Amino acid sequence: MKKILMAALLSTTASAHLVQAAESACGNVSEYTWLTAALSASTGQASEVSSIAPAGELDLCEIRLNSGTIVYSRPGTQAILLGRLFSVAGTEITDKTQVSVDRANLEQLGKIQPNDYITYATAEPAKSYIYVMTDVDCTYCQKLHTEVSKLNAAGVEVRYLPFVRGGRQGSAWNTMSNIWCSTGDRKKSLDEAIAGKKLEKAECGEEILDRYQAFGRDVQLQGTPHILFADGTSQSGSSDDLIDKALKAASRGAPHAPTH
Repeated sequence: MKKILMAALLSTTASAHLVQAAESACGNVSEYTWLTAALSASTGQASEVSSIAPAGELDLCEIRLNSGTIVYSRPGTQAILLGRLFSVAGTEITDKTQVSVDRANLEQLGKIQPNDYITYATAEPAKSYIYVMTDVDCTYCQKLHTEVSKLNAAGVEVRYLPFVRGGRQGSAWNTMSNIWCSTGDRKKSLDEAIAGKKLEKAECGEEILDRYQAFGRDVQLQGTPHILFADGTSQSGSSDDLIDKALKAASRGAPHAPTH
């Protein structure tokens, strides 16, 4: 394998060979059982490697875990680096770890189905949109909800997805289930729940809540509200520049267009 890498370095078509060699050197998921075994023993939770890819810097391989965490390792070693990987080109510094996270988020956004989210649409054709992972018992989620009309007025469509802090044991699990399983106006149900009103019980197997608990892990949710922008960037919690970020994200390209 080292010979292949050396040949690639000396080749006149170096860039193409480097990619092939790096992918070969990084191996596949089955070669990282040493890592998953160590992590599982250390944390007491099952750990899996979901993807392996060349990191593009320092001959490192990027290892994405099923928790969403990214670590780095060198082929042929049993050592990992946990932290941010930056590349420097002249005066430009790029956070390669964040680029990878955003790229993975875009892939996750592509899996969202229209019936999964509750839409607060703009009156005029939308300029952008955001996905908001919310928990109706979350104080900061409630505060962000009061700003939806301002976001809509600026041309930003708001799409709510469920995420219950504490999972099935969370205080909002039943309420969130009643909202997303409602056969009536889910938007009205969400408004009423945030206002503290009791909702009628709705049954739908809670499959969608389970699915978006896992989705939150995949997009590295750190707290609610967790906001995902059209270009794959994200943040946990609101901010004063939320509208500006949403509009800039749309200008960088979006995987799906707003609903109108």
